[in-house]
Amino acid sequence: MDAAYIARYKERSAYEEARTEPPEGFPKLPDLPLGRYTDPEFYGLEREYLWKKVWLYAAHDSELPTPGSYKLTDIAGAPVLLVRGDDGVVRAFYNACRHRGAPVVRGECGSARRRSRRLAEVADIAICWPTIRTAGARKLHLCIEAADSDE
Repeated sequence: MDAAYIARYKERSAYEEARTEPPEGFPKLPDLPLGRYTDPEFYGLEREYLWKKVWLYAAHDSELPTPGSYKLTDIAGAPVLLVRGDDGVVRAFYNACRHRGAPVVRGECGSARRRSRRLAEVADIAICWPTIRTAGARKLHLCIEAADSDE
């Protein structure tokens, strides 16, 4: 970046910071009705026709610091489990056991480890291997348990 670019940047930033209304000549936009923010029916339409079809923020990389870290989040009404694998890659799964439909984890976040390919109950976490399709059409298997279990 040269000095002239930095000067233009600072000038534009100062202008935008001091501005209290849209720029001169900007078209008047209609006010949004309050219902757009509070109407459950409108929110349902957004979830169905908008939020399920676009990329949405799920978590920051730092929220899953080590292999086995997991976070449970809600994405457009669906419970999504984010897990950092042993290879360092973060993957997303529906938080539902495909065998019984029970939640895979109940805690909001924590640390987990892989287990053998058997169903088990450890602490209050239902162990299973939910399978999802990824963009590469591969199947991923997840099997986790509470890090503070007695086993």
